[in-house]
Amino acid sequence: MEAAAASPRSTSTTTGGNGMTAASAEALEEEEEEEQQSVMKVFVALPEKYKSGRSTVAWALRHLAAGSAVVVVVVAHVHSPAQMIPILGSKFQASKLRPEEVDAYRQYERGKVNKHLDEYIRQCTKMKIKVEKLVIEHEDVAEGIVQLVSKHNVGKLVMGAAADKYFSRSRKMEAPRSKKALAVMQNADPACKIWFVCKEHLIYTR
Repeated sequence: MEAAAASPRSTSTTTGGNGMTAASAEALEEEEEEEQQSVMKVFVALPEKYKSGRSTVAWALRHLAAGSAVVVVVVAHVHSPAQMIPILGSKFQASKLRPEEVDAYRQYERGKVNKHLDEYIRQCTKMKIKVEKLVIEHEDVAEGIVQLVSKHNVGKLVMGAAADKYFSRSRKMEAPRSKKALAVMQNADPACKIWFVCKEHLIYTR
């Protein structure tokens, strides 16, 4: 008696409406998860004036954004709205002005801040580093940074330890000197690693 020929094994593949199989969709999801995990966000807290913060960005780009991991630098700024608003050559308390006058000046302020922060953006893009911009408003800059760290689950933060003019090679700075930096060091979420730098030199790591 001849043995019955084995019938070919049938396989079925589930295909979605876009033509993607379940297996390939799962592989794509895993790939996206791995990509997200490999991206490292570094927040850099910066003043509005580019001249005052460019050395802080330079340190972050050289030391934290030069590795093999995909790095996104977040240019973070806490804007403290002016309480005295100039009108026709004089300055008035914001609380004494009409709401539309205050709103108009606030729009002007925000536009000026964003224009200045764009200089940091260009500094990053010249180094071919991905960059984002984040601006929040708070009357107290240090408190604003602390809130920003908590709200955005910041794990890595770079900020100035003091103005560059206070850096000296002959007198080593061993801790942050500015009140703002000290307040952030004391009050920011302990889960956030913070590098305090001055004139492109690391001063202190928390």
